[in-house]
Amino acid sequence: MFMVRETSQMFITGPDVVRAVTGEEITQNGLGGADVHAETSGVAHFAYDDEETCLAEVRYLISMLPSNNRENPPVHASDDPADRRSDVLLDLV
Repeated sequence: MFMVRETSQMFITGPDVVRAVTGEEITQNGLGGADVHAETSGVAHFAYDDEETCLAEVRYLISMLPSNNRENPPVHASDDPADRRSDVLLDLV
């Protein structure tokens, strides 16, 4: 999920319903903005400051996918060794 800060929001009920039910004042971004979902809920994988950057990153991600199910994915050069270990992954789950 890609989201743009101050533009993208995702929630079931908006701030008006939250205020009516709980009395709490909250903005759309505070309730379900890009940072909420990228940092707290985990629903968004990427959050960007502007639409242009977000769309460029979506295009980059799509460029790594095959055009169809019978095609191999494109090959991209990488300086990252295939056998590199990352101890950080041991504590991920």
